[in-house]
Amino acid sequence: MYEPMAGVKIELNEDNASRMGITNKTLEESMMLRYSNGLEVGTSWDGKYGTKIFLKSSKADYASIEDVLNEEIPVSYGLNKVKLRQVADALPVWHDGQINHRNGIRMATVMAEVTSGKNVIEVTKRMNEQLVRMRLPKEVKLSLGGKYGDDDGALPEILASLIASIVIIFFILLWHFKNIQMPVLMLCCLPFCLMGTAVGVFLTGSSLSMTTVLGIVSLMGILVRDGIILFDYAIEIRQKEKLSVEMSVSESSKRRMRPILLTSFAASMGVIPMLLSGSPLWTPMAAVICFGTIVTLLYIRTVMPVLYAIFIKN
Repeated sequence: MYEPMAGVKIELNEDNASRMGITNKTLEESMMLRYSNGLEVGTSWDGKYGTKIFLKSSKADYASIEDVLNEEIPVSYGLNKVKLRQVADALPVWHDGQINHRNGIRMATVMAEVTSGKNVIEVTKRMNEQLVRMRLPKEVKLSLGGKYGDDDGALPEILASLIASIVIIFFILLWHFKNIQMPVLMLCCLPFCLMGTAVGVFLTGSSLSMTTVLGIVSLMGILVRDGIILFDYAIEIRQKEKLSVEMSVSESSKRRMRPILLTSFAASMGVIPMLLSGSPLWTPMAAVICFGTIVTLLYIRTVMPVLYAIFIKN
Protein backbone atom coordinates (compact mmCIF):
# COMPACT_ATOMS: atom_id res chain seq x y z
CA MET A 1 0.00 0.00 0.00
CA TYR A 2 1.34 3.48 -0.89
CA GLU A 3 0.58 6.45 1.28
CA PRO A 4 2.59 9.45 2.55
CA MET A 5 3.94 9.16 6.06
CA ALA A 6 4.47 12.04 8.47
CA GLY A 7 7.60 12.83 10.42
CA VAL A 8 8.92 15.74 12.49
CA LYS A 9 12.02 17.76 11.77
CA ILE A 10 13.50 19.65 14.74
CA GLU A 11 15.59 22.77 14.02
CA LEU A 12 17.62 24.02 16.98
CA ASN A 13 17.67 27.77 17.66
CA GLU A 14 21.40 28.22 18.22
CA ASP A 15 21.16 31.53 20.11
CA ASN A 16 18.54 30.40 22.64
CA ALA A 17 20.08 26.97 22.98
CA SER A 18 23.61 28.25 23.62
CA ARG A 19 22.38 30.61 26.37
CA MET A 20 20.81 27.65 28.16
CA GLY A 21 23.71 25.29 27.57
CA ILE A 22 21.78 22.96 25.25
CA THR A 23 23.73 21.34 22.43
CA ASN A 24 22.62 19.29 19.45
CA LYS A 25 23.91 16.17 21.23
CA THR A 26 21.87 16.89 24.38
CA LEU A 27 18.73 17.49 22.35
CA GLU A 28 19.30 14.43 20.19
CA GLU A 29 19.82 12.12 23.17
CA SER A 30 16.74 13.43 24.99
CA MET A 31 14.44 13.07 21.99
CA MET A 32 15.89 9.72 20.94
CA LEU A 33 15.14 8.16 24.31
CA ARG A 34 11.53 9.33 24.13
CA TYR A 35 10.58 8.86 20.49
CA SER A 36 12.71 6.04 19.07
CA ASN A 37 12.77 2.49 20.40
CA GLY A 38 13.54 3.94 23.81
CA LEU A 39 16.09 2.99 26.42
CA GLU A 40 16.35 -0.69 27.38
CA VAL A 41 16.11 -0.90 31.17
CA GLY A 42 15.59 -4.61 31.81
CA THR A 43 13.88 -7.88 30.92
CA SER A 44 10.64 -9.36 32.25
CA TRP A 45 10.67 -13.17 32.41
CA ASP A 46 7.63 -15.43 32.05
CA GLY A 47 9.13 -18.85 32.67
CA LYS A 48 11.82 -19.26 30.04
CA TYR A 49 10.41 -16.51 27.78
CA GLY A 50 11.85 -13.04 28.21
CA THR A 51 10.36 -9.70 27.19
CA LYS A 52 12.62 -6.67 27.02
CA ILE A 53 11.50 -3.49 28.82
CA PHE A 54 12.10 -0.10 27.18
CA LEU A 55 11.70 3.35 28.68
CA LYS A 56 10.18 5.96 26.35
CA SER A 57 7.53 8.65 26.21
CA SER A 58 3.91 7.59 26.59
CA LYS A 59 3.18 9.58 23.41
CA ALA A 60 6.05 8.12 21.41
CA ASP A 61 3.80 6.29 18.93
CA TYR A 62 1.14 8.95 18.36
CA ALA A 63 2.56 12.33 19.37
CA SER A 64 1.47 15.53 17.62
CA ILE A 65 3.76 18.48 16.87
CA GLU A 66 2.37 20.25 19.93
CA ASP A 67 3.32 17.26 22.08
CA VAL A 68 6.85 17.38 20.71
CA LEU A 69 7.17 21.14 21.29
CA ASN A 70 6.00 20.71 24.87
CA GLU A 71 8.66 18.14 25.68
CA GLU A 72 10.91 19.24 28.53
CA ILE A 73 14.65 19.31 27.86
CA PRO A 74 17.06 19.12 30.83
CA VAL A 75 19.45 22.07 31.34
CA SER A 76 22.09 22.90 33.93
CA TYR A 77 23.07 19.25 34.27
CA GLY A 78 19.48 18.21 34.90
CA LEU A 79 18.80 20.76 37.66
CA ASN A 80 16.23 22.56 35.53
CA LYS A 81 14.09 21.98 32.46
CA VAL A 82 12.82 24.04 29.54
CA LYS A 83 10.24 23.27 26.93
CA LEU A 84 11.51 22.35 23.50
CA ARG A 85 9.60 25.27 21.92
CA GLN A 86 11.92 27.67 23.75
CA VAL A 87 15.06 26.41 22.04
CA ALA A 88 13.89 24.77 18.80
CA ASP A 89 11.20 24.63 16.12
CA ALA A 90 9.38 21.45 15.12
CA LEU A 91 8.22 21.21 11.52
CA PRO A 92 6.15 18.45 9.86
CA VAL A 93 7.97 16.50 7.20
CA TRP A 94 6.25 14.22 4.72
CA HIS A 95 7.96 11.35 2.96
CA ASP A 96 6.81 8.43 0.86
CA GLY A 97 5.92 5.22 2.65
CA GLN A 98 7.34 1.87 1.61
CA ILE A 99 5.44 -0.02 -1.08
CA ASN A 100 5.26 -3.69 -0.09
CA HIS A 101 4.50 -6.42 -2.61
CA ARG A 102 3.76 -10.11 -2.39
CA ASN A 103 3.73 -12.15 -5.57
CA GLY A 104 3.76 -8.85 -7.47
CA ILE A 105 0.64 -7.51 -5.73
CA ARG A 106 0.65 -4.46 -3.44
CA MET A 107 -0.14 -5.34 0.14
CA ALA A 108 -0.43 -3.92 3.64
CA THR A 109 0.20 -5.98 6.78
CA VAL A 110 -1.73 -5.68 10.05
CA MET A 111 0.01 -7.46 12.92
CA ALA A 112 -0.89 -8.33 16.51
CA GLU A 113 0.48 -10.50 19.31
CA VAL A 114 -1.58 -13.11 21.18
CA THR A 115 -1.43 -12.94 24.97
CA SER A 116 0.20 -15.74 26.95
CA GLY A 117 -1.87 -18.90 27.36
CA LYS A 118 -4.06 -18.29 24.32
CA ASN A 119 -4.20 -20.63 21.33
CA VAL A 120 -3.12 -18.73 18.23
CA ILE A 121 -5.27 -20.77 15.85
CA GLU A 122 -8.41 -20.43 17.98
CA VAL A 123 -7.95 -16.66 18.34
CA THR A 124 -7.32 -16.35 14.60
CA LYS A 125 -10.48 -18.31 13.80
CA ARG A 126 -12.61 -16.04 15.99
CA MET A 127 -11.00 -12.97 14.46
CA ASN A 128 -11.57 -14.34 10.96
CA GLU A 129 -15.28 -14.75 11.71
CA GLN A 130 -15.41 -10.99 12.26
CA LEU A 131 -13.21 -10.14 9.28
CA VAL A 132 -15.35 -12.01 6.75
CA ARG A 133 -18.24 -9.71 7.66
CA MET A 134 -16.29 -6.63 6.59
CA ARG A 135 -17.31 -5.00 3.34
CA LEU A 136 -14.11 -4.45 1.43
CA PRO A 137 -13.75 -2.93 -2.06
CA LYS A 138 -13.69 -5.46 -4.88
CA GLU A 139 -10.02 -4.79 -5.63
CA VAL A 140 -9.02 -5.52 -2.01
CA LYS A 141 -8.49 -9.10 -0.87
CA LEU A 142 -7.95 -10.29 2.69
CA SER A 143 -5.68 -13.22 3.56
CA LEU A 144 -4.37 -14.58 6.86
CA GLY A 145 -0.69 -15.00 7.62
CA GLY A 146 1.34 -15.74 10.72
CA LYS A 147 1.11 -19.17 12.33
CA TYR A 148 -2.34 -19.77 10.82
CA GLY A 149 -1.09 -19.06 7.33
CA ASP A 150 2.13 -21.02 7.92
CA ASP A 151 0.16 -24.08 9.03
CA ASP A 152 -2.07 -23.88 5.94
CA GLY A 153 0.96 -23.52 3.71
CA ALA A 154 2.78 -26.38 5.41
CA LEU A 155 -0.26 -28.70 5.51
CA PRO A 156 0.35 -30.29 2.05
CA GLU A 157 3.94 -31.03 3.03
CA ILE A 158 2.81 -32.48 6.36
CA LEU A 159 0.25 -34.72 4.66
CA ALA A 160 2.90 -35.82 2.17
CA SER A 161 5.16 -36.70 5.10
CA LEU A 162 2.29 -38.61 6.72
CA ILE A 163 1.80 -40.66 3.55
CA ALA A 164 5.54 -41.25 3.33
CA SER A 165 5.50 -42.50 6.94
CA ILE A 166 2.74 -44.98 6.12
CA VAL A 167 4.69 -46.25 3.08
CA ILE A 168 7.84 -46.68 5.19
CA ILE A 169 5.86 -48.55 7.87
CA PHE A 170 4.42 -50.82 5.18
CA PHE A 171 7.84 -51.81 3.83
CA ILE A 172 9.24 -52.35 7.33
CA LEU A 173 6.34 -54.70 8.09
CA LEU A 174 6.81 -56.42 4.74
CA TRP A 175 10.47 -57.01 5.55
CA HIS A 176 9.63 -58.27 9.04
CA PHE A 177 6.74 -60.64 8.28
CA LYS A 178 7.96 -61.75 4.82
CA ASN A 179 4.40 -61.76 3.44
CA ILE A 180 1.87 -59.25 2.11
CA GLN A 181 -1.04 -60.22 4.37
CA MET A 182 0.33 -58.88 7.63
CA PRO A 183 1.41 -55.44 6.30
CA VAL A 184 -2.01 -55.00 4.66
CA LEU A 185 -3.68 -56.01 7.92
CA MET A 186 -1.65 -53.48 9.88
CA LEU A 187 -2.44 -50.72 7.38
CA CYS A 188 -6.13 -51.50 7.81
CA CYS A 189 -5.68 -50.96 11.55
CA LEU A 190 -4.04 -47.53 11.21
CA PRO A 191 -7.39 -45.65 10.88
CA PHE A 192 -8.02 -46.63 14.51
CA CYS A 193 -5.57 -43.83 15.35
CA LEU A 194 -8.06 -41.26 14.08
CA MET A 195 -10.60 -42.22 16.75
CA GLY A 196 -7.97 -41.82 19.46
CA THR A 197 -6.96 -38.48 17.94
CA ALA A 198 -10.57 -37.28 17.99
CA VAL A 199 -10.96 -38.24 21.67
CA GLY A 200 -7.74 -36.48 22.67
CA VAL A 201 -8.55 -33.30 20.77
CA PHE A 202 -12.12 -33.24 22.13
CA LEU A 203 -11.20 -33.79 25.79
CA THR A 204 -8.48 -31.14 25.84
CA GLY A 205 -10.24 -28.63 23.59
CA SER A 206 -7.20 -28.49 21.33
CA SER A 207 -7.27 -27.64 17.65
CA LEU A 208 -5.96 -29.49 14.64
CA SER A 209 -2.49 -28.20 13.87
CA MET A 210 0.91 -29.30 12.67
CA THR A 211 1.78 -30.83 16.04
CA THR A 212 -1.51 -32.76 15.99
CA VAL A 213 -0.38 -34.45 12.78
CA LEU A 214 2.96 -35.24 14.42
CA GLY A 215 1.00 -36.83 17.27
CA ILE A 216 -0.92 -38.97 14.78
CA VAL A 217 2.36 -40.19 13.27
CA SER A 218 3.62 -41.09 16.76
CA LEU A 219 0.34 -42.84 17.55
CA MET A 220 0.60 -44.88 14.35
CA GLY A 221 4.05 -46.01 15.46
CA ILE A 222 2.69 -47.08 18.85
CA LEU A 223 -0.18 -48.99 17.22
CA VAL A 224 2.16 -50.77 14.81
CA ARG A 225 4.53 -51.69 17.65
CA ASP A 226 1.69 -53.19 19.71
CA GLY A 227 0.37 -54.97 16.61
CA ILE A 228 3.76 -56.54 15.97
CA ILE A 229 3.94 -57.74 19.60
CA LEU A 230 0.47 -59.30 19.27
CA PHE A 231 0.68 -60.84 15.81
CA ASP A 232 4.31 -61.95 16.00
CA TYR A 233 3.56 -64.00 19.09
CA ALA A 234 0.38 -65.40 17.48
CA ILE A 235 2.46 -66.68 14.56
CA GLU A 236 5.06 -68.12 16.94
CA ILE A 237 2.65 -70.10 19.12
CA ARG A 238 0.68 -71.22 16.08
CA GLN A 239 3.79 -72.83 14.64
CA LYS A 240 5.04 -74.30 17.92
CA GLU A 241 1.76 -75.47 19.44
CA LYS A 242 -0.05 -76.27 16.16
CA LEU A 243 -3.06 -74.12 17.02
CA SER A 244 -5.69 -72.77 14.67
CA VAL A 245 -5.63 -69.15 13.55
CA GLU A 246 -8.44 -68.22 15.93
CA MET A 247 -6.91 -70.00 18.92
CA SER A 248 -3.43 -68.65 18.28
CA VAL A 249 -4.52 -65.02 18.18
CA SER A 250 -6.77 -65.56 21.19
CA GLU A 251 -3.90 -67.00 23.24
CA SER A 252 -1.58 -64.27 22.01
CA SER A 253 -4.07 -61.61 23.18
CA LYS A 254 -4.10 -63.16 26.65
CA ARG A 255 -0.36 -63.74 27.02
CA ARG A 256 0.95 -60.57 25.38
CA MET A 257 -1.58 -58.11 26.75
CA ARG A 258 0.59 -57.33 29.79
CA PRO A 259 3.65 -56.10 27.82
CA ILE A 260 1.32 -54.25 25.44
CA LEU A 261 -0.40 -52.51 28.35
CA LEU A 262 2.87 -51.63 30.08
CA THR A 263 4.53 -50.17 26.98
CA SER A 264 1.38 -48.29 25.96
CA PHE A 265 0.80 -46.82 29.42
CA ALA A 266 4.46 -45.82 29.59
CA ALA A 267 4.07 -43.91 26.31
CA SER A 268 0.79 -42.37 27.49
CA MET A 269 2.08 -41.29 30.90
CA GLY A 270 5.35 -39.99 29.46
CA VAL A 271 3.64 -37.06 27.71
CA ILE A 272 1.58 -35.93 30.74
CA PRO A 273 4.08 -33.16 31.67
CA MET A 274 3.77 -31.86 28.12
CA LEU A 275 -0.03 -32.10 28.38
CA LEU A 276 -0.17 -30.24 31.70
CA SER A 277 2.16 -27.48 30.48
CA GLY A 278 -0.73 -25.89 28.58
CA SER A 279 1.53 -25.01 25.67
CA PRO A 280 -0.55 -24.08 22.59
CA LEU A 281 2.14 -25.70 20.46
CA TRP A 282 2.74 -29.04 22.18
CA THR A 283 -0.52 -29.72 24.04
CA PRO A 284 -2.34 -31.02 20.91
CA MET A 285 0.45 -33.51 20.23
CA ALA A 286 0.51 -34.66 23.87
CA ALA A 287 -3.30 -35.03 23.89
CA VAL A 288 -3.24 -37.23 20.79
CA ILE A 289 -0.53 -39.51 22.20
CA CYS A 290 -1.90 -39.67 25.76
CA PHE A 291 -5.57 -40.32 25.08
CA GLY A 292 -5.08 -41.89 21.66
CA THR A 293 -2.85 -44.62 23.10
CA ILE A 294 -5.48 -45.57 25.66
CA VAL A 295 -8.27 -45.64 23.08
CA THR A 296 -6.28 -47.74 20.62
CA LEU A 297 -5.72 -50.32 23.37
CA LEU A 298 -9.42 -51.16 23.10
CA TYR A 299 -9.03 -51.87 19.39
CA ILE A 300 -5.87 -53.91 19.98
CA ARG A 301 -7.74 -56.09 22.48
CA THR A 302 -10.97 -56.51 20.49
CA VAL A 303 -10.98 -55.54 16.82
CA MET A 304 -7.43 -56.41 15.75
CA PRO A 305 -7.60 -60.10 16.80
CA VAL A 306 -10.87 -60.44 14.87
CA LEU A 307 -9.31 -58.87 11.77
CA TYR A 308 -6.34 -61.20 12.13
CA ALA A 309 -8.64 -64.24 12.20
CA ILE A 310 -10.46 -62.94 9.08
CA PHE A 311 -7.38 -62.01 7.05
CA ILE A 312 -5.09 -64.93 7.91
CA LYS A 313 -6.50 -68.17 6.54
CA ASN A 314 -3.44 -70.38 6.53
